[in-house]
Amino acid sequence: LGSALAMPAAEVLPANWLAFALACVRGLAFAGIAAFSLARDVREVVHGWLASRGEDASTAVGIATLLGSRPIDDMQARALSTLRSLRIDLLRQSDLASNAADPALRALSQPAKFGEIDAFISHSWRSDGAAKWALLQSYREAFKRGSGGREPIIWLDKACLSPDDLDTQLALLP
Repeated sequence: LGSALAMPAAEVLPANWLAFALACVRGLAFAGIAAFSLARDVREVVHGWLASRGEDASTAVGIATLLGSRPIDDMQARALSTLRSLRIDLLRQSDLASNAADPALRALSQPAKFGEIDAFISHSWRSDGAAKWALLQSYREAFKRGSGGREPIIWLDKACLSPDDLDTQLALLP
């Protein structure tokens, strides 16, 4: 969405205003996603609906099966057995500052079950770490307000994927 808006806006706004406008759009999109994900009932309904769309396997696991020539049941079992999560309060701002693999951060992640994770977050290696931190903290506070103070449980690629076998793990994403 940000890239689609950048081209027309580049001709109208100076560079610093363009950056501000794109940050606002990203912030609004993130806030909308955060508000939607706060309601556990909504997530459960969506998960149930998605699960009912393909009784044999999820679309992602099915595609991974086609690409890897592995049986669907094996891929789905492996995806569920390798799923990990991270309590967001264990994350530090410095964890988002680097694009290097961090074994200490991975050690903070825990095995998870499908449906336990409140948000799936992909760490963009090129984005500003301080801006990502601010958005995550905003999401965290909104989530806690809506969940009686419970810390959100997230899937963060940098923490939950093993750097030793990224290709296989990416194929197993939910």
